[in-house]
Amino acid sequence: MDTDFQPLDNDVEFPEQRPSFLNVLCILSFVSIGLSFLLNVLNFIGGPADEELLNQQKVEIVKILEDSPSNADASSNSFIWGEITSYLKMIETVNENFYAFNAFYIGLLVFGFYAVLNMFHGKRLGFHLYIIYCLLNMLRYYLFLSTDAIPTSVIIWEFFISALFIFLYSRNLYWMNKN
Repeated sequence: MDTDFQPLDNDVEFPEQRPSFLNVLCILSFVSIGLSFLLNVLNFIGGPADEELLNQQKVEIVKILEDSPSNADASSNSFIWGEITSYLKMIETVNENFYAFNAFYIGLLVFGFYAVLNMFHGKRLGFHLYIIYCLLNMLRYYLFLSTDAIPTSVIIWEFFISALFIFLYSRNLYWMNKN
Protein backbone atom coordinates (compact mmCIF):
# COMPACT_ATOMS: atom_id res chain seq x y z
CA MET A 1 0.00 0.00 0.00
CA ASP A 2 1.73 3.10 -1.25
CA THR A 3 0.47 6.50 -0.14
CA ASP A 4 1.69 9.98 -0.90
CA PHE A 5 1.45 11.05 2.71
CA GLN A 6 4.03 13.65 3.72
CA PRO A 7 4.47 14.89 7.24
CA LEU A 8 3.56 18.50 8.01
CA ASP A 9 6.39 20.98 8.15
CA ASN A 10 6.72 22.05 11.78
CA ASP A 11 8.06 25.48 10.78
CA VAL A 12 4.77 26.48 9.19
CA GLU A 13 2.52 28.32 11.64
CA PHE A 14 -1.18 27.94 11.19
CA PRO A 15 -3.17 30.98 12.27
CA GLU A 16 -5.02 30.35 15.47
CA GLN A 17 -8.46 31.78 15.81
CA ARG A 18 -8.79 34.74 18.17
CA PRO A 19 -9.98 33.58 21.59
CA SER A 20 -13.66 34.34 22.14
CA PHE A 21 -12.88 35.79 25.57
CA LEU A 22 -10.55 38.32 23.91
CA ASN A 23 -13.36 39.17 21.48
CA VAL A 24 -15.69 39.88 24.40
CA LEU A 25 -13.12 42.01 26.22
CA CYS A 26 -12.26 44.00 23.12
CA ILE A 27 -15.92 44.62 22.30
CA LEU A 28 -16.58 45.79 25.87
CA SER A 29 -13.57 48.09 25.66
CA PHE A 30 -14.56 49.42 22.23
CA VAL A 31 -18.08 50.21 23.47
CA SER A 32 -16.84 51.83 26.68
CA ILE A 33 -14.15 53.90 25.00
CA GLY A 34 -16.48 54.80 22.12
CA LEU A 35 -19.27 56.00 24.39
CA SER A 36 -16.81 57.94 26.56
CA PHE A 37 -15.35 59.52 23.43
CA LEU A 38 -18.76 60.49 22.07
CA LEU A 39 -19.97 61.93 25.38
CA ASN A 40 -16.71 63.78 25.93
CA VAL A 41 -16.73 65.31 22.44
CA LEU A 42 -20.32 66.47 22.97
CA ASN A 43 -19.34 67.84 26.38
CA PHE A 44 -16.33 69.58 24.81
CA ILE A 45 -18.54 71.20 22.17
CA GLY A 46 -20.99 72.33 24.85
CA GLY A 47 -18.26 74.11 26.77
CA PRO A 48 -17.77 74.65 30.48
CA ALA A 49 -20.69 75.07 32.87
CA ASP A 50 -21.67 78.54 33.94
CA GLU A 51 -21.66 79.62 37.59
CA GLU A 52 -25.41 79.11 37.99
CA LEU A 53 -25.24 75.50 36.76
CA LEU A 54 -22.26 74.76 39.03
CA ASN A 55 -24.15 76.10 42.06
CA GLN A 56 -27.20 74.07 41.10
CA GLN A 57 -25.08 70.90 40.89
CA LYS A 58 -23.54 71.60 44.29
CA VAL A 59 -26.96 72.10 45.87
CA GLU A 60 -28.25 68.84 44.34
CA ILE A 61 -25.27 66.86 45.62
CA VAL A 62 -25.56 68.24 49.15
CA LYS A 63 -29.34 67.71 49.10
CA ILE A 64 -28.90 64.04 48.13
CA LEU A 65 -26.43 63.55 50.97
CA GLU A 66 -28.69 65.25 53.51
CA ASP A 67 -31.70 63.18 52.42
CA SER A 68 -29.81 59.91 52.87
CA PRO A 69 -30.40 57.98 56.10
CA SER A 70 -28.21 59.41 58.84
CA ASN A 71 -27.90 56.29 60.94
CA ALA A 72 -24.19 55.92 60.12
CA ASP A 73 -21.58 56.51 62.76
CA ALA A 74 -19.57 59.75 62.90
CA SER A 75 -16.41 58.37 61.28
CA SER A 76 -18.16 57.14 58.15
CA ASN A 77 -20.19 60.33 58.04
CA SER A 78 -16.99 62.41 58.08
CA PHE A 79 -15.53 60.20 55.31
CA ILE A 80 -18.64 60.75 53.19
CA TRP A 81 -18.54 64.51 53.75
CA GLY A 82 -14.84 64.51 52.87
CA GLU A 83 -15.57 62.67 49.64
CA ILE A 84 -18.40 65.07 48.81
CA THR A 85 -16.16 68.06 49.52
CA SER A 86 -13.45 66.61 47.29
CA TYR A 87 -16.00 65.88 44.58
CA LEU A 88 -17.31 69.46 44.69
CA LYS A 89 -13.74 70.80 44.44
CA MET A 90 -13.14 68.42 41.52
CA ILE A 91 -16.19 69.75 39.67
CA GLU A 92 -14.99 73.34 40.13
CA THR A 93 -11.38 72.65 39.14
CA VAL A 94 -12.31 70.57 36.10
CA ASN A 95 -14.64 73.36 35.01
CA GLU A 96 -11.81 75.90 35.41
CA ASN A 97 -9.49 73.74 33.27
CA PHE A 98 -12.34 72.49 31.10
CA TYR A 99 -10.79 72.52 27.64
CA ALA A 100 -7.36 71.22 28.69
CA PHE A 101 -8.83 68.43 30.84
CA ASN A 102 -11.31 67.27 28.20
CA ALA A 103 -8.87 67.57 25.29
CA PHE A 104 -6.37 65.44 27.20
CA TYR A 105 -9.07 62.88 27.96
CA ILE A 106 -10.23 62.74 24.33
CA GLY A 107 -6.64 62.14 23.23
CA LEU A 108 -6.27 59.49 25.91
CA LEU A 109 -9.41 57.73 24.68
CA VAL A 110 -8.01 57.64 21.15
CA PHE A 111 -4.81 56.15 22.55
CA GLY A 112 -6.83 53.54 24.49
CA PHE A 113 -8.79 52.64 21.36
CA TYR A 114 -5.52 52.15 19.47
CA ALA A 115 -4.20 49.90 22.27
CA VAL A 116 -7.32 47.71 22.24
CA LEU A 117 -7.29 47.56 18.45
CA ASN A 118 -3.71 46.25 18.57
CA MET A 119 -4.73 43.54 21.04
CA PHE A 120 -7.69 42.68 18.84
CA HIS A 121 -5.26 42.08 15.98
CA GLY A 122 -3.04 39.90 18.18
CA LYS A 123 -0.23 42.34 18.84
CA ARG A 124 1.32 42.13 22.27
CA LEU A 125 2.31 45.79 21.99
CA GLY A 126 -1.38 46.60 22.44
CA PHE A 127 -1.35 45.04 25.90
CA HIS A 128 1.57 47.22 26.97
CA LEU A 129 -0.06 50.30 25.47
CA TYR A 130 -3.26 49.41 27.32
CA ILE A 131 -1.37 49.36 30.63
CA ILE A 132 0.01 52.82 29.84
CA TYR A 133 -3.51 53.97 28.91
CA CYS A 134 -4.87 52.74 32.25
CA LEU A 135 -2.11 54.44 34.22
CA LEU A 136 -2.57 57.72 32.36
CA ASN A 137 -6.32 57.45 32.88
CA MET A 138 -5.77 57.39 36.65
CA LEU A 139 -3.03 60.03 36.58
CA ARG A 140 -5.04 62.52 34.50
CA TYR A 141 -6.70 63.71 37.69
CA TYR A 142 -3.32 64.49 39.25
CA LEU A 143 -2.25 66.42 36.16
CA PHE A 144 -5.11 68.91 36.43
CA LEU A 145 -6.32 68.77 40.04
CA SER A 146 -4.81 69.21 43.47
CA THR A 147 -4.81 66.11 45.64
CA ASP A 148 -7.49 67.47 47.97
CA ALA A 149 -9.82 67.85 44.97
CA ILE A 150 -9.62 64.18 44.01
CA PRO A 151 -12.10 61.91 45.77
CA THR A 152 -10.53 58.71 47.02
CA SER A 153 -13.46 56.71 45.69
CA VAL A 154 -12.77 57.92 42.12
CA ILE A 155 -9.16 56.72 42.26
CA ILE A 156 -10.14 53.41 43.88
CA TRP A 157 -12.79 52.81 41.20
CA GLU A 158 -10.40 53.70 38.35
CA PHE A 159 -7.73 51.42 39.85
CA PHE A 160 -10.16 48.52 40.33
CA ILE A 161 -11.54 48.66 36.77
CA SER A 162 -8.06 49.12 35.25
CA ALA A 163 -6.56 46.27 37.26
CA LEU A 164 -9.48 44.00 36.40
CA PHE A 165 -9.24 44.62 32.66
CA ILE A 166 -5.44 44.36 32.63
CA PHE A 167 -5.73 41.02 34.41
CA LEU A 168 -8.43 39.80 32.02
CA TYR A 169 -6.46 40.88 28.97
CA SER A 170 -3.35 39.19 30.37
CA ARG A 171 -5.21 35.87 30.23
CA ASN A 172 -5.03 36.20 26.43
CA LEU A 173 -1.34 37.02 26.10
CA TYR A 174 -0.58 33.50 24.89
CA TRP A 175 -2.45 34.33 21.68
CA MET A 176 -0.73 37.71 21.29
CA ASN A 177 2.81 36.39 21.71
CA LYS A 178 3.58 35.89 18.05
CA ASN A 179 2.87 39.40 16.80
